[in-house]
Amino acid sequence: MTARPAALVLLLASASARAQLEAARAGAEAGFLRGAGSPAAAVRAAAAQAQGAPAPAGGPAGLAPAPAAPEKAELGGVAPEFTLDDTSGKAVASAGFRGKVVLLDFWASWCGPCKAATDVMIEFHKTYGPKGLVVIGVNAFDGKTQAQTYLDHKARTGKKIEYPVLVDSAQDATGVAGRYGVQGLPTFVLIGADGKIISIDTGLKRAELEDRIREALKSVRP
Repeated sequence: MTARPAALVLLLASASARAQLEAARAGAEAGFLRGAGSPAAAVRAAAAQAQGAPAPAGGPAGLAPAPAAPEKAELGGVAPEFTLDDTSGKAVASAGFRGKVVLLDFWASWCGPCKAATDVMIEFHKTYGPKGLVVIGVNAFDGKTQAQTYLDHKARTGKKIEYPVLVDSAQDATGVAGRYGVQGLPTFVLIGADGKIISIDTGLKRAELEDRIREALKSVRP
């Protein structure tokens, strides 16, 4: 093979580097159009990669890593913590009920079975509340105004709801209902004093749920 002059080798290397840089620039700009960040940052990152340098931390365009997905509820797993406002606007955090047995009642004012189950939740609150059960109503796929209207109606009929009623306004996978995998209403989630999920039920199965509550309360200190 004929040896190439040093100047020719240098010229070819330079041309190759320029071609890589232009390709990197084009790719970076295309990436920006897909939402990869600013064009300048994208070009710098792509050019660095073309020249063999490591890309900036956080991705090719130097962006911060995407936030972790919200924790999801799993049977037997630790219940995801949350903070929601009640109908008066007061923030209530689930962490405040650690060491208690918690029953989450996901409901909506337009849901007939939810309304029927409310009377049972009132009974559970009165019967088992003094023993360590915390009933929490979570109004989902509805709204603060609708929730308050229903609470007022129950109070006028002599069946005032005295346990916390919170409003989940997210109405998507990032909301509390979404994180707890609620697919239908009413849904009841029973959480033990150790913070782990004992059961998740769509539709009220009173006898079974009450048996689980009694069993769970055995681990609560008086």
